[in-house]
Amino acid sequence: MLFISSDSARKSRLEENVEPVVTNILQDDYGLDYTCDNVNITEEYDGNNFRAAATLDNNKVVHVNIETYPRNKDNFNVQLPYEEVYLME
Repeated sequence: MLFISSDSARKSRLEENVEPVVTNILQDDYGLDYTCDNVNITEEYDGNNFRAAATLDNNKVVHVNIETYPRNKDNFNVQLPYEEVYLME
């Protein structure tokens, strides 16, 4: 029997939802031709803020910040610090 808590399921869904957003940020904001293949939350702060590792199609990893909104966990904001993008080049 496999038991998954609602907290784990929420994070998994959040990680999946963040992947295309990271791709959009890289392509639209930074003009880079990378795709985000995977996002893993590495730290959680106060239940609404997360630090995550985003693995790209070239196997490089960039760290992103995610903020969810307490009343609606499906709404979130992703920040990809410029320093992370700069280190990729």
